[in-house]
Amino acid sequence: MDDALQLTDSLDRTRGPMLAAAIGDAVGWPIENRSGRVGGISKVKPRLQLVGWTRREGGSYAPHEVEVEAGSYSDDTQLTLAAGRSRLRGSAWWKHWTDCELPLWLVYERGGGGATKRAAQAWNRGQAPWSGEQKEADRNRYFGAGGNGVAMRIMPHVLLDGDDEFNPVASHILADGVCTHGHPRALVGALAYGYALWLALRQEGPLGFGDLVAQTLAGEDQWGSIPELLPQLSDWRQQIGSGQAQFEKAWDRTRKEMHDLLTLCRDSLGQGSLAVDRKALEAIGAFDKRTNGAGTIAAAASVYLASRYASQPGQGLTAAAFAKGADTDTIAAMTGGLLGAIDNDAWLSRLSTGLQDVEYIEEVAAALAHDRFQERPRGRTWRQPDRRELLEALGDDNRAKVELPVFGACTVARKHELSTKSSNLIREWTLLTEEGQTLFIKRIVPTKSKRSTTNGHAAAKPPFWLVLRVRDLRASESFYCDVFGFNKRKGETPERTYLSDRIALELTAKPGPRPTEATDEKALLSRHDTITLFRNERELKELHQRLVAREGPVSGIFDRGSFRAFRCTDPDGTVIEVRAASTPSPD
Repeated sequence: MDDALQLTDSLDRTRGPMLAAAIGDAVGWPIENRSGRVGGISKVKPRLQLVGWTRREGGSYAPHEVEVEAGSYSDDTQLTLAAGRSRLRGSAWWKHWTDCELPLWLVYERGGGGATKRAAQAWNRGQAPWSGEQKEADRNRYFGAGGNGVAMRIMPHVLLDGDDEFNPVASHILADGVCTHGHPRALVGALAYGYALWLALRQEGPLGFGDLVAQTLAGEDQWGSIPELLPQLSDWRQQIGSGQAQFEKAWDRTRKEMHDLLTLCRDSLGQGSLAVDRKALEAIGAFDKRTNGAGTIAAAASVYLASRYASQPGQGLTAAAFAKGADTDTIAAMTGGLLGAIDNDAWLSRLSTGLQDVEYIEEVAAALAHDRFQERPRGRTWRQPDRRELLEALGDDNRAKVELPVFGACTVARKHELSTKSSNLIREWTLLTEEGQTLFIKRIVPTKSKRSTTNGHAAAKPPFWLVLRVRDLRASESFYCDVFGFNKRKGETPERTYLSDRIALELTAKPGPRPTEATDEKALLSRHDTITLFRNERELKELHQRLVAREGPVSGIFDRGSFRAFRCTDPDGTVIEVRAASTPSPD
């Protein structure tokens, strides 16, 4: 490639997209339909500024309100920074991404999407979301995940790899994307957006009205083909297995879908000054609740807006952030990234002043610009017990600092309880990290069940009859739900699963010695440290047959006075005595 085509000012070219994307995220987040903004968005007037707002969170289980400071960003920027830190680990980037960044992100995420959180929870358990160890329903959800959670975070791959060819960029985008999303709609959308950003960064002179859409369409062979798989994806390839042909067909359909969306954008821009944003965005499905979160649609919308407003970046970012009914934080972040690559001049300086962690974002941009691995606090594997230990440490009123991988020493700048109408206690900590990123960590603490009133005073009942401390939450959950037939209840957290109104499984942060295994019938019947579950006579027999088929430790059915029973062990070696009862089990 000629020297003239080299990025003339690598720092500014990297800084512009990173800052503009974060600003778009911060401006668009409170306008998003699912933002939970108190007061709604119907009366909010389009204005390119960073504002504070109040957000409803917690659903029906623990409804509460959070004050979001002006300039605060959401998961779009969080994951972009996490992906950037990972790439700066060199050849170890993918392992760092899946072992550390994605699991750790669950601790401090703000506004994260369902598919990304589910995948991060799988990595948090030490399992890939496509793994055969996952439940079939979870694997199907992974391979059906086609949202924009990939496209919104892939900027670091373009900034780091994009000097000569798009092929290495594409391979890294795919390797990143499949960590959370398995449907081509997420992956092709990310590749098309990545290609548009790659073009914008390489342009020598000003981009004309509509040029970016046209050039992206012309490069379909580069973004539309399945990229070369990195070695890290050998397991992913094996899991596709016999479904490879079906996956390729889905890819081809999605490639055509992306082509058609960009064609609609090109045709709309062909009307010149008569092009109407809302009509064009509506045509590509940006306001359709069934499709507006798709990766392909987010890519098309952002490329359209950046192409239309290439010479007016402030207006383009406003149009993206206030496209009410669309996924505004993601579309504004992606549009901002493109506009920041096209024009990173004074329009950014005015807005970046109040942006959360602006100096840290610039620091990551500088590291990516110079392909510089920076000596930072070491990354390490992060798993479920680590989260529990962290929350226990933060719960210590005398604790002023905690240590986190990646972020180093973290100072507790604020600790407070959030306003809630539920009986739960919601605490939030603001951490100022040595690395430079601000983290907001929240914990919901169940405190009381429904209250009964005695003499005018509320009397609190204990929330559970039984809490079982377990080493592997998913294995125990599978045992008690699949074998015993318990139903999971709402309110699941990475540390706790609720099996009924009175029974919960809780991950132990510091497991003690495993109980002596009761491996035969004599050992089972001699144990006194047991728990008792009740089933009716018919359920008792069916349950015994299921446990015998599993080939785990289980006794025969025996008579004990007025009842029949048998014993077995759960995955932690806890002995369970199952007794026949005349009433159904309380699950």
